[in-house]
Amino acid sequence: MKRINLLILFLSVGLLGVQAQTIYDGELLTQKDLSGSARFVGMGGALGALGADISTMGTNPAGIGLYRSYDFNTTFGYTFNEVKSNYMGNKITSDHNKFGLKSAGFVISNYMGDYGLKYLNFGFNYTRTKDFYRKTEMAGLLNVNPNNNGIISISNQMAAQADAMLDDGIDIADLFADDKAVYTNGRVGWLGAMGYDGKLIQRDDMGYTGYLPTPDVNSRVFERGGIDQYDFNISGNISDRFFFGLTIGAYDINYRSYSYYDEDYGNNEYGLIHTDREIDGSGYDFKLGVIFRPVESSPFRIGLAVHSPIFYHLTNYTAALMETQIAPEDGMEATKDDRLIFSPNDELGGFEHAFDFEINTPWKFNLSLGHNVADYLALGAEYEYQDYSSIKFKYDGGGNIRYINSTSDMLKGVHTLRLGAEFRVVPEFAFRMGYNIQTATFKKEAFKDIMPGSTMTDAHYVNNSDVRNTFTFGLGYMGKTFYSDLAFKFDWHKSEFRPFDDPALELTKLTNNRSQVLFTLGMRL
Repeated sequence: MKRINLLILFLSVGLLGVQAQTIYDGELLTQKDLSGSARFVGMGGALGALGADISTMGTNPAGIGLYRSYDFNTTFGYTFNEVKSNYMGNKITSDHNKFGLKSAGFVISNYMGDYGLKYLNFGFNYTRTKDFYRKTEMAGLLNVNPNNNGIISISNQMAAQADAMLDDGIDIADLFADDKAVYTNGRVGWLGAMGYDGKLIQRDDMGYTGYLPTPDVNSRVFERGGIDQYDFNISGNISDRFFFGLTIGAYDINYRSYSYYDEDYGNNEYGLIHTDREIDGSGYDFKLGVIFRPVESSPFRIGLAVHSPIFYHLTNYTAALMETQIAPEDGMEATKDDRLIFSPNDELGGFEHAFDFEINTPWKFNLSLGHNVADYLALGAEYEYQDYSSIKFKYDGGGNIRYINSTSDMLKGVHTLRLGAEFRVVPEFAFRMGYNIQTATFKKEAFKDIMPGSTMTDAHYVNNSDVRNTFTFGLGYMGKTFYSDLAFKFDWHKSEFRPFDDPALELTKLTNNRSQVLFTLGMRL
């Protein structure tokens, strides 16, 4: 009998989290930072047609075909990330610093002959292609919504999820009353169930309603981890006129989010939700690129590249804890005896809930131009396009998660322009500068849709609905064998934060500033 009960529990848990993901996970894993060697970053990444830099194997693989020597380099970076929030005049500044390895790679160049295929090159490069490290915080008294019983609170979203479950034939009040398993029921949403369990929502003849006092709120989100990219490249040079390349990329994902959402109702009453969320997994993609010189006597080059979707296989882990202190119905003031502390994971034996899923990022298309003026000036320009609305979510092993994919109209096609220049005063020393602009990823009306059966309890979301600007500067020294490069990058964009979904809730305005210093040491043989 115990074997049967255990099997039922596992089957029930297996049904959980079918809609534990949202479009925000897709955007999180699609967007990359401008990262790589200090020379690459110092020129704004606009080296797709200029080539001859290890980092180009991740943008236009044909750039490695321009090598005529061996190359080895390593890049370290120091990052300062600052987020300024403004909720109705209440301003908070949060920052985070981090030092670490940003890239490391090599190129092996093989001379093949004077005619036809002149060089056949092989390369490998590791890049920390995205850092998730960020702290976001907002606080203040939530503005009054006259159309919703005079209050705005996360309890309204909890009640809405509970009502949606009621429409699907699931009444969480009856489940709790009958002492049935709630959090292991694949049709029960954790946010609504936690709200009822913690007395933040109530059941009446009309359905579920949220707690009434207008709350003073504090929301904090700590993000950690990153995406590591490993590129394996083969490329060639045909008659110094046509260059081609193929890169196979492997990705390792490690994302951590620790969120704390606290509503203070006064009179010793409060509600606190703490959610720990992790996404771990791996992925792969293919990148094809070509560079050609239209005029034999001119150094002007045109580059074209296409990147396949990154095929991610991922596991989402969720652990949630709720603490509430609500006055009893007799009107007495709340005391510590009224405090409730519980976790949905208790029903799972105290373990985090895990759900396997897949994400296919959009195709990426890249056009680049490059030109050298004698030996003292290099100019690069690059345009890139990705249609974020084509991100696909799949169940483990295949099959679209249709509801998430149907909400992809909240995402946009993203255009990126990169410009870069390198000026050599003398052959050994170079000055560099670059600029990137990237259009918004989200439409203004985008929101985090938490479905009735979702295990998601971190209701906050950030909409990057404005352009992103990146400014770069760099210096370089090239000796006979060894070289070193230094780059500075400043990334700036605005976004909007909501601790939970309510269209009447005033947006928290965010200003995101990221400064980074990169240092590369290398050797060419």
